Amino acid sequence: PRTPRPPVQILAGWDDPAHTDLLQMYLGMDDNAVALAPDADSFRRLLAGPTPWDAVLLSANFGGDGLALLQHARAARPAVPVVCGCPQGEVY
Repeated sequence: PRTPRPPVQILAGWDDPAHTDLLQMYLGMDDNAVALAPDADSFRRLLAGPTPWDAVLLSANFGGDGLALLQHARAARPAVPVVCGCPQGEVY
């Protein structure tokens, strides 16, 4: 039998409403706790809050400058892994 594990705390900075429901569904599997920040200010506020984030997902275009937010996230929470995504057809 599987040993129950605590839910994973995931912060997602994603501003494309066409994707947020799908992200919420996939990331929330296995009772993971997902917070979706719709804009850069919300992302920064959630990142600075008390939640012990286990992972961060960030759109490369998020808030107009996803790479600056990536640097901010790495500086604010250096132990938390950050995964960046970009729209299909764009490579960074």
